[in-house]
Amino acid sequence: MQFEAMIPVLKKEMPLKCHAHRSDDILTAIRIGKEFDLDLTLDHVTDGAIIVDKIKESGYPCIVGPAFTHKSKYELKAKSFKTPKVMKENGILFSITTDSPVVPQEYLPICAALSVKEGLSEKDAIEAITLSPAKILKISDRVGSIKVGKDADLILCTSSLLDPQNEIKRVFIDGKPIN
Repeated sequence: MQFEAMIPVLKKEMPLKCHAHRSDDILTAIRIGKEFDLDLTLDHVTDGAIIVDKIKESGYPCIVGPAFTHKSKYELKAKSFKTPKVMKENGILFSITTDSPVVPQEYLPICAALSVKEGLSEKDAIEAITLSPAKILKISDRVGSIKVGKDADLILCTSSLLDPQNEIKRVFIDGKPIN
């Protein structure tokens, strides 16, 4: 009974969420995932740029961040807004996270913008907070991009999602305005 909660993970009904900052911990998560044939996500991947070839080889997606924090512990010494660009350049499916409540979720566009400052394209940064998380969660058939047949949950903005001066003018849920 003590392992009953793991049944959906073993049946691949839900991914194993592997929170790992350091390269040795990331490699251990990959080894366990492969050994037990699990679907998993590599969350944080602070040292991901150091072992990017091993992450790419694994095929596991990465949830990068939070990078908008202090380097408050040893595991965070390689923390950088450059990591998303490295993931993109190596063809790894990744998203950017604030790990709310560690960093409030309202700062997600700022984290994406800081990744742009470090070389990630604006398009790829926006995808890393919209479509990529939907792909990682395996719900991209419903959300993450604008397409006929998908849920019509949208916002109408005055400028780019990554612009700190951006204002949300309208919100639509299921295609209906709510403000």
